[in-house]
Formats: sequence, structure tokens, C-alpha cells
Amino acid sequence: MKRIALLFPLLLCFFILPCRAASPEEAVADYYDALPREVADALPDGLSEKLKEGDPTATSVLDAPFLFDFLGTSFTDTLKASVAPLVTLTATVFLAALLRAFSDTAGETAGKAIRFAAGLSILLSLFRSVQPAWQLAVDTVKGIGLLSKSFLPLATAVGAVSGTVSSSAVSASWLTLLLTLVEQLTESILMPLFGIGFGFLIVSLFLRLSENADLSGVVGSIKNIFTFLLTLVGTALSAVMAYQSTLAKSADTVLLRSIKFASGNMIPVLGSTLSETAGHYLASLSLIRSSAGTLVAVSLLLFVLPPIISLLILRAGFTLAATVAGILGCPQEGETIRDASALLDLALATVTVLSVVFLLLTGAFTSAVTA
Repeated sequence: MKRIALLFPLLLCFFILPCRAASPEEAVADYYDALPREVADALPDGLSEKLKEGDPTATSVLDAPFLFDFLGTSFTDTLKASVAPLVTLTATVFLAALLRAFSDTAGETAGKAIRFAAGLSILLSLFRSVQPAWQLAVDTVKGIGLLSKSFLPLATAVGAVSGTVSSSAVSASWLTLLLTLVEQLTESILMPLFGIGFGFLIVSLFLRLSENADLSGVVGSIKNIFTFLLTLVGTALSAVMAYQSTLAKSADTVLLRSIKFASGNMIPVLGSTLSETAGHYLASLSLIRSSAGTLVAVSLLLFVLPPIISLLILRAGFTLAATVAGILGCPQEGETIRDASALLDLALATVTVLSVVFLLLTGAFTSAVTA
């Protein structure tokens, strides 16, 4: 009894400590603070202050003109950055053509050695272009995982305070699954896959030059198989997520309407007032949810568009270089460049599929019933 008598005043002291739950506006501002630096710099000035002030219309500036302006700026910057590796590859193709022309007059043994040297120079130039592009794709996939990790507490917090418990649980489970997929891709699959693909690229070129065999379709087959599997997984995830989200929305709608009916009809005197207040509160939360969904979707686009544009420009440059190689009488080198472009297609497909799945998750979060 004495111990209880001593602990009771201490317990009363704890009751005077201020405490409060984080508001949905603070959850949106915390997501903004967790964005990568390049994404935060690309967003309009003053957006952070408006989000921290709880302005639900702050994301209205993230409209189509803003996105098109960012797309044009990203294309210009990426094109400038891609000029150097593409010019180097094209110059290497011209050098290989000169070496091939010289090899025709140098005898059989010396000519074969010169052709191998030309092929090696093409491979080195391709590696200097493809390896940074592939690493950029891997970093982008990791960034999608970080965005998903930052989006998870936002979706849970906003869903919890808006009464959409089922929809929040579905969003949290699928975000967790997307995080698991991203971790497996970045840690165990993508970089070994690049090593395997480029290894087949080297073997295929030297086999073509020695005229013993042809493995030109191996890299393309790897690309097709991996892209098919990744697309299949992404489609399955999206379909099941959409189905579960629809069921969760129905359950949340019934729950919210039941609570509104009960508060409006079963509570004497204050029931109608509470029901009307709850309606206004849920409507404001719907606006906050829409604003948060817009911020998440636009931040993803700002993050993935520059890498996608870079991969597309390199892909177009590789196609042009392969065509030039064929015109200059270097068909083996041209086929090798086309095989290297398949590795770029593989990286592009990985980033695109994961981005689409993330956008679908954001759409399911934004369209959840809150009023």
C-alpha cells in the first residue's frame, strides 16, 4: 500500500505532460521532408511552407504545365549529358571501320588480330556507356523503394484518421510487398543480371569475329524472359491490389455510413450536429488525401522521368550507331551494339514496371472513400 501511495502522485504528474497525435497535414509535410534532394529541388518554391501550414490546396501548382516544363528541362539536360558517350561510341565505330579496311590488306593472321582489336574497342566503349546507365537504373529502383518507404506512414496515418481502415490496411500491405520486390531486385538480381548479359555480349562478339558460332540472340532472349516475368508479376500485383482495394472501399463506405447514421439518429439532441460535423471533417480529409496523392504521384514522376529519358536517348543513339556500323561494313560490331541496346531495354522495363505499380498504389490511396 505504501508503494502504491508513493506511485500515485507520480502517476498524476505524468497526466500533466502534454501529448497529441500527429495531424494528417504533418504527415504530408513529413513525406515532403523525406523526398530525395533532386526531387525536392525540382518542386515549386514555397510548396514546403504551404504543406507545413496545412494548406490542402498547396499541390494545385503541380499541374500539367509544371510537368511539361520539367519534362522539357529534363530532356535538354539529359541530351547534353548523353552526347559525350554517344559521340565516343560513334567515333569508335568509325575507328573499327578503318581498322577493318586495313585488316583486309594485312594478311589473314594480322587481319584477324586487327579485327579482334576493333571489336575490343567497341566493347570497351559500350561498357563505358551501358554500365553507368544500368547503375542509374538500379539507383532509380532503390529510390522507388525509398519513396514507397516514406509513403507507407503517410498512407497509414491519413487512412486511419479518415476512418478508411480497410483501405489503409490494403495500401500498407501492398506497399510492403512492393518494398520487398524492390529490395530483391536491387540486392540479388539486377547487377548479377547485368554481368551475365554483358558476358554473353563479349562472348557473342568474339564468336562472330572468329566465325565459329553465333550467340546474338542470347541477350535478347534474357531481356524478353526477364521483361515478361517482371511484367507478369507487376500485372498480377496490380490486378489483385485493385480487387482488394475495391472490396476495402465498399467495406469502408458501409462503415462510415453506419457511423454517420448512428450518430445522427441514435444520439439525442446532438446527433444531427455530430453527423454534420463528421461530414465536414471527412470532406476536408478527402481534400488532404487528394493533395497527398498528388504530391506522391508527382514526386515519383519527377524522380523517374530523367532516368527514363536518359535510357531512351541512349537507346536511340545505340540504334543509330548500329546502323552506321552496318553501312561502314562492320556488321558484327553493329549486331553487338544492338545486343547492348537490349540491356538498356531491360533496365528501362524494370524502372517503368515498378513506377506503374507505385502509381497504381497511389491511385488506390487517393480514390479511397473518406466522405
